[in-house]
Amino acid sequence: MKVSKILLTALILAVAAVVMAVAKGHVAPPTKKVTHDLNHLKGDPKSKVEIIEYTDFQCPACAKASGVVDEELKKYGNKVHFEMKYFPLPMHKNARRAAAFAECASEQGKFWPMHDVLFKTQTSWGTLGSPDEYLTGLAASLGMDGKRLEFCLKNPLTEGHILRNMEEGKDIGISATPSFVVNGKMAVGGENFRKLLTEVVEGHVH
Repeated sequence: MKVSKILLTALILAVAAVVMAVAKGHVAPPTKKVTHDLNHLKGDPKSKVEIIEYTDFQCPACAKASGVVDEELKKYGNKVHFEMKYFPLPMHKNARRAAAFAECASEQGKFWPMHDVLFKTQTSWGTLGSPDEYLTGLAASLGMDGKRLEFCLKNPLTEGHILRNMEEGKDIGISATPSFVVNGKMAVGGENFRKLLTEVVEGHVH
């Protein structure tokens, strides 16, 4: 009985340590199959440092973090590569629709321009009862084909792609945005990402 209690206590302490380590961004998430989309990628995929961001286009912290990401990508150049995945939160009623427009922009080779303009205009479309008219206007301003956009938005594969990103994120423990996974280590928020990225890159350099 005493041995069982000791083992149970040790197990509880071990689990608590892992939870704390994950919270600090120093433990790899559970091993799950990660899918990749080259249309959502910046940098050389052969570089040693992989950054994956799970984002919500209606999330103010994500909009702020996008500037941090741009700075860090310029700083490290071909040492890193960056991929963005969708993780619209339930509290943001228009985030999932914005993700659909981003995915349809991706189909037309306009993912990153749409990504940028969605964050820049976040306060304009985020509070609308239905954002479709506004978001369609953004798509037109980027030179997207309206009929292709309409078909893409109705295509269940578009929603399926977003749902796969969300499920994948949940599987590795993502619950907030923006969340970053850098070579298997997690960080939440732009500044925490910056610190983690510096640690990982310098670890490869030295």
